[in-house]
Amino acid sequence: MKTIRRMISSIIITVILLSTFACSGGEAEVFDYSLDYGDDSSELDFGGQSMLILTGWDEEWKPESGFTAMGDHLIARYKEIETKYHCYIDIFEGNTGFETFILTNVAASTDRVPDMVDCHASEIYGIYKMNMLTPYDDVRTIDINDEKWGNKNFIRYGNFNGLQYGAFPYDWEFIPAILGVCMFDSTVLREAGINKTPHEMLEDGTWTWNNFEPLLESATYTEGDFKVTGLGYEDATRLSQTALFSNGCQIVEKQGEKNRFALTNNKAYETFDWLKGLKDKGLIYQTGYGDFNQHKMLFFVGESYYFTHMTQVHIDADTPVYKHDGYGFAPFPCGPNGEYGVGGSYITQGRRLNWLLKAGQMEKDDLGRLMNILFEPLEGTNRKAWIDFLEKSVFYYREDDRNAFLNMVENVKYDWSSPLESTYSSLTGAFGKILNGSESAASALGAVEEKINNQLDKQG
Repeated sequence: MKTIRRMISSIIITVILLSTFACSGGEAEVFDYSLDYGDDSSELDFGGQSMLILTGWDEEWKPESGFTAMGDHLIARYKEIETKYHCYIDIFEGNTGFETFILTNVAASTDRVPDMVDCHASEIYGIYKMNMLTPYDDVRTIDINDEKWGNKNFIRYGNFNGLQYGAFPYDWEFIPAILGVCMFDSTVLREAGINKTPHEMLEDGTWTWNNFEPLLESATYTEGDFKVTGLGYEDATRLSQTALFSNGCQIVEKQGEKNRFALTNNKAYETFDWLKGLKDKGLIYQTGYGDFNQHKMLFFVGESYYFTHMTQVHIDADTPVYKHDGYGFAPFPCGPNGEYGVGGSYITQGRRLNWLLKAGQMEKDDLGRLMNILFEPLEGTNRKAWIDFLEKSVFYYREDDRNAFLNMVENVKYDWSSPLESTYSSLTGAFGKILNGSESAASALGAVEEKINNQLDKQG
């Protein structure tokens, strides 16, 4: 193993040394707001260089013309970069095995190693641990503190050991995806005789755990073989973390100079007492999006992706069709210790960010200049152009859903899944034991506390 790592390190150094450097005169570009390329001059010519992007979703990065308006905008931006700045964007699809692909190409010294990788944090973390990523903090031509690359809450899952390795084109039309969204079905609401929507309850101050349980009771009934459940959830971890965050809990908190596991307290135990009570009464049910799509439950705890990205995916029976079936979503109701109206939305290592490889062909300052141009908002749009896109494509008749989504993105929490490494599996196992009744919250969470704290100590 040591021999392989030494070989890889040598090859990385060789590839970096062979990278081409080019940046010369051209016509100045005028954008909607001030843009700092990291140079005194905005005259750029990349001299025919190429930027290689490795992604698992080529429909987004290399869309067919006419697939979506967003895709057409991206195609136009690629052409602009080619003609005005003499640089080419190459997209390579890699649906699985990102780490294997990267290591194989670096070790074999292929003519191209990706400059940027678009993938889940979980798929790149091993590469980070091998010291093969460049943090955005080290790229002089990118200001990672600019929200252009994602608000600090949202991109937290790309921050390892105090440095920001993952970024998000926050001003472009790529839509953030979060977990812990409380979806609701207006059809079942009406059939259950519930007159207020979650948004109306949110407005009048009644969107709380205490008022949520009666809603679940009214929506839980059986008609022949057709059972309707109050709240559906995908798995114990997603339900548990959503409820914990909505009750003011955090997975990890700073205690003095150290990060410490923060779920061995009454707030966390109270959260699981509430969830267990709902489960024992038959008010919550573990299931999938397909059942929610068939109007079998009033609420479903899941990912925003299944609403906000519907124009980018091929809709099937398991995907709620937001525009046609009266679905909506709101923050999860507030627990007794939570911040009202914020909910329990969170981000995890299972979501995507953009990562920079040290061994990529482009010199990093040039790469930063190019990425600033690539993800500059479209002419005539505001910053955070994905908001404009969502308003036109998804939220064009439901402003309350739009506002709820924006609020959840701004206040999103972090589940610490990457830095906790294997101990995160121990934590999710504890969640399962609590919900299935095999262990109390105090026992299951107490059993993983020392292991998680030891892992946090390793992280520094």
